[in-house]
Amino acid sequence: MAENKSEVGNTVLKRRRASTDTSAAGYVIQAGAHAPVAQLRLMDSASWEIFVEECCLPLQGTTYQIVKRLGMPGDKGRDVEAIVTLPRRQHGWDLYQCKYFKGPVAPSDFFPEIASFFSHLVRKSYPEPRAYFICAPHDCGVDLHDLLVSEPEDFKAVFLQAWVDGNRGLKRNLTPAIKAVVESFDFSRFKEMSARTLVEMHSKNQSAHFKRFGIKPKRLNDPAVPPSPRKHEQKYVQALLAVYSEHAAHSVDCDGLTGSDYEEHFSACRSEFYSAEGLKRFSRDIFPGEFDAFLGTMLKTVRSTVSLPTHKTGLERLCATTERSYQLKMADSPLSESLRSPDMPGACHHLANAGKLKWVK
Repeated sequence: MAENKSEVGNTVLKRRRASTDTSAAGYVIQAGAHAPVAQLRLMDSASWEIFVEECCLPLQGTTYQIVKRLGMPGDKGRDVEAIVTLPRRQHGWDLYQCKYFKGPVAPSDFFPEIASFFSHLVRKSYPEPRAYFICAPHDCGVDLHDLLVSEPEDFKAVFLQAWVDGNRGLKRNLTPAIKAVVESFDFSRFKEMSARTLVEMHSKNQSAHFKRFGIKPKRLNDPAVPPSPRKHEQKYVQALLAVYSEHAAHSVDCDGLTGSDYEEHFSACRSEFYSAEGLKRFSRDIFPGEFDAFLGTMLKTVRSTVSLPTHKTGLERLCATTERSYQLKMADSPLSESLRSPDMPGACHHLANAGKLKWVK
């Protein structure tokens, strides 16, 4: 059980470590917005279930094959179901039970839920889960916490005695069949998923995190420009070399740039390309599709300039087009506050890299 107990938490930690890319986004809480944990306590029960599902969705495709919110009449006590692999098998799925209360969850709040859970196990509504997570905005209270971290057999004994006595929210309706299932169940599978951990999981769902909590994404450093062009730069680099070759009236390749009149210009163009690359990486998870929209708008903005017949050389065409790119206005784009000046000509190089702009005719 030890490895199962920490598997979801370890996945969150691994993803946190993997997020050290210098082009990743940071976050700043917008003016007037409460911190995420405080906002959790302003939700209603339906919003809480949706939030917990959003927390699990970043794990779909890695830890889980399917994440689905079931919170509705007839859900059989499963607010969110996360299946490791299909078909769903015993100990091959996790159950996230969403308890939305105005205070911490007490045993009298939780015991009726797990009594219903055991009834469904008897009816074979579903196989035993790997873990049963209690998710509440105010977390579990001291009494329930003490049970969850006690010896599983001690927790089980307290629960069974409460059912026999008909207290802590339970009625005296424990049947021999249900008792047998309870006695065979490993109570270490019941775990608390704290609000703090849920917020950490939710932050990996970057687009949802920004929208739900008013967390303003902050663009960090753009990726460093490699000393020599990489494979994914090939097309726009060839387009620039064609410009230089036409201007010099002889073939210019990357090796011939060093010490030439074109070396500094080439370096500046690559820096612009990587500035736009930084915008692309920043936006891909937070604002999916917006970088492509940015490139599409840029293409419309510069098309009349790049196609002017008065440009006689590729260098004229390149310089006029990149100069025109600075006039692009994107006030209605969610990327507008994160744009940097080199992104504009950098977008032109991205378009050239995609074969949508051509400097030498």
